[in-house]
Amino acid sequence: YNCGLWLAYSFHQDNLFIFFSNLPGFMLGFFFTLVGYGLTSQVRKLAIEVYSGTLNCVVMVTGLLVTNYIDKREDQRILLGSLANFCLMCYYSFPLSTIMHVIRTKSAASLHLPLSLLSGLNGLLWFGYGMAIADYFIAVPNGLGALLAGLQLVLIFLFRKGSPCTDPTIVQNQMSERSRTDSKEKLPIFPI
Repeated sequence: YNCGLWLAYSFHQDNLFIFFSNLPGFMLGFFFTLVGYGLTSQVRKLAIEVYSGTLNCVVMVTGLLVTNYIDKREDQRILLGSLANFCLMCYYSFPLSTIMHVIRTKSAASLHLPLSLLSGLNGLLWFGYGMAIADYFIAVPNGLGALLAGLQLVLIFLFRKGSPCTDPTIVQNQMSERSRTDSKEKLPIFPI
């Protein structure tokens, strides 16, 4: 949905660079959601349906507002940009719970170095582009995302996967958490 909202924003701004940069992400996201939907349990299928249905309604209402009820082009841009920013900030903020876990356990095993590097690079490039064209709807959230990815990289450096944890409480919590996780049925995670 993030890429889809940026596609709508690109139409409004008549910006082909934003359009063609987000089109592959939109198509791949749609494909992976359909594949994940077909391979997941009934409970997760319901979650996908509710999530997708809610977001589709939000996008349709936004489209109706922009095309029928909001006359000023700048107000349309603000609405589309704000909604796209909301989805983008959700994307960039998902690792926050993992970051707290890394700090608490002093282990970066749950952070993925290539994903953190590419998220940071993505944020930096979009930040630079947003600043170059003076579009703060693009620059600000991507700059914040680059900072969050930078924080992840610092944590990966500080708490490498191989670094042992010496606090007995944290070690005991990790062991009990692993045993609980291993005993549960593992359900596939659906992509969004």
